Amino acid sequence: MIKKGKYIYVLAPANTSTGGPEALHQLAYTIKNNTKYNNVFMYYGKGSSKNSIHKNFVKYNLPVANEIIDHSKNLIIVSELYTDISFLNNYNKIKKVIWWLSIDNYLLSFFKNNYSKLTAQLIKIPFKIIKIFNKLTFYTFGDYTFFDYLKFLFNKKNFLNKFQFKDIKYHFHQSDYAKEILSNNGYKSYQISDYLNDSFLKKKYFFKKKDLITYNPIKCTDFLNFIIKKYPYLKFIPLVGLSRAEMIKILKKSKIYIDFGNHPGKDRIPREAAILGNCVLVNKNGSASNASDIEISNCYKFNEKKDNIKNIISLINKCFEDYDIEYKKFKPYVIKIRNEKKLFIRQVKDFFKHKYK
Repeated sequence: MIKKGKYIYVLAPANTSTGGPEALHQLAYTIKNNTKYNNVFMYYGKGSSKNSIHKNFVKYNLPVANEIIDHSKNLIIVSELYTDISFLNNYNKIKKVIWWLSIDNYLLSFFKNNYSKLTAQLIKIPFKIIKIFNKLTFYTFGDYTFFDYLKFLFNKKNFLNKFQFKDIKYHFHQSDYAKEILSNNGYKSYQISDYLNDSFLKKKYFFKKKDLITYNPIKCTDFLNFIIKKYPYLKFIPLVGLSRAEMIKILKKSKIYIDFGNHPGKDRIPREAAILGNCVLVNKNGSASNASDIEISNCYKFNEKKDNIKNIISLINKCFEDYDIEYKKFKPYVIKIRNEKKLFIRQVKDFFKHKYK
């Protein structure tokens, strides 16, 4: 590597293909091809090489750095995970950026990396008691996720350690949910969103729909599991262990996607489902609580309480019976999703032209 000029490094996990790593590769690619800063490198940690690139990201054709030059002219961008943020402590001169793809995942990562297994288990005891109580009362008072518990423990308006972020030059937010919490903690941030993989945006797709409901079991709450067991005549399909092609194939057939998990940022699967012809039902956790990150009618958003189960089932049946009418209501959301790539490029170009110094 020639040690001249201005270099930008984007940190990502090696050989990992999930939403976060894809967004990081999208960002590096967009900076390299749409700004004057074309010395952009992916960095996958010690021992980085071309072999560190997941096959799904080879198409971005990004060079890989096997070291980071700690120089004041250079810039490094990391995600919000605690381990990635801690990695920045290895460098003193380089300009540093945190891209907040998620708030909840930072809390979970911080929790896992700062408490021993024994201490963590002790801290979880009150949460486990609450969960048992919720089940015994059949969710009369609502569901309570571990992310809700973590926010309570750390107090979401004060959980950002000021000392830890004292030398961060810039903060990017992917969602308005992250923007609000960063602002509440006194941090200015710039919007750098993301966009769906082009595979989901092909206009030639033809949807032959069936009365199927898809959901993400990794984010499935006890409340949704309760509904699945209570209404066995409804066909729920878990979206797990699927290739991108398999995911597209299923979402083209289903009429409904339900996500009652935490919403740590502007989630990808609700957008993927909507663009492939699904009515989207969510709870009101995290980014789903506002009108911009998941921009759908409030009638498709529910608090996870027993009193709402009949309304949820009624809406499911309505989406099955009057699918064409109901799906038309998601048109503004679908249009917004289709325009995200253009918006993303514009946001990146604007930042590196007018705000980056």
